[in-house]
Amino acid sequence: MIVRIYTGDDSQSYFEDLDAPTEPVQRVATKPGEDLAFRRSSENSFSDWHNPSRRQYLFIIDGRMEVPTWRPRWNRSWPRT
Repeated sequence: MIVRIYTGDDSQSYFEDLDAPTEPVQRVATKPGEDLAFRRSSENSFSDWHNPSRRQYLFIIDGRMEVPTWRPRWNRSWPRT
């Protein structure tokens, strides 16, 4: 489950329960021009190297992810091994 905590028009705090993503890619708007993208990948999937145009955060909920860099000693795997 995902819980959104936000301030209402009355300046009070509120909680909103959101369903967990079920699609391979699901976007949740956060504010104008910004969103969160939830991605579900199959085992052994591959995404080619790219230079992202904006800051990205990765949250690994289940499974393992490897991110190589141009400097092999900076490569990372999650969960850490």
